[in-house]
Amino acid sequence: MKLRPTSPGTEYLKRNLLPLIDGIKPKTTDSWIAEVCGCDDIVSSQSIFIAMGGRIEKFWNKVITDSRDVQNCLPFPNGTDKTPVTMMNKKNVMETKNRQVDHFFTINDHEYNKHIYLESKCNLTFDTEKKPESNEKIDAVTSQLEENVGSEVQSGYYVPVKREIPLKVKQHYLKHGVPVYGVEDMFRWLNDVPFTIEEYFAFWKNTIGPQVRAKLSGVSLEEPTTTRHGGDLDAL
Repeated sequence: MKLRPTSPGTEYLKRNLLPLIDGIKPKTTDSWIAEVCGCDDIVSSQSIFIAMGGRIEKFWNKVITDSRDVQNCLPFPNGTDKTPVTMMNKKNVMETKNRQVDHFFTINDHEYNKHIYLESKCNLTFDTEKKPESNEKIDAVTSQLEENVGSEVQSGYYVPVKREIPLKVKQHYLKHGVPVYGVEDMFRWLNDVPFTIEEYFAFWKNTIGPQVRAKLSGVSLEEPTTTRHGGDLDAL
């Protein structure tokens, strides 16, 4: 079925998702290999996609807030999205740190309130080295949130760019006790979402996609970045 270009859902995506992605400024990568090849004006695709990850997280917190069947529990009473959590550090010493919570909401129900805590990840395959630490964080934060609210908290990873999580990925993470959820799962929890799943993914492909391609082509370049994001810059 052809989507209506002026549907309320599409308009919601235009107002709340598109500006977040459109505001990303492409950067070049500071690489000596690129420099010696005369390619030091090449856009850092990694910097664009990393920036997109944080903005997608922000967008979905807006969606959670605007969905009438759930209550967004963020920010916390302290005015931030962080909560103090005690867990083991790399030196095997227990320490308390403020940990960021990506999504935390309660499903409105007359019989019970169901708390959902999610860590937003757009690509779990890039998290191989950090995976044990990330899983431990989810476990520690879940325990802390359960103590805070006095009831069970369902938790896991949320992949906001996959409609359904492949079975192989689900099984891999379930071995470590951490579920992985996709957009269909989020729609099931929220129930009352300002757009349809079809509108969401069509908007990514037809509206955001061309903009991302333009950014990758080198439009509006800013200063080079030397920030390391999940990779070794010495190998660039």
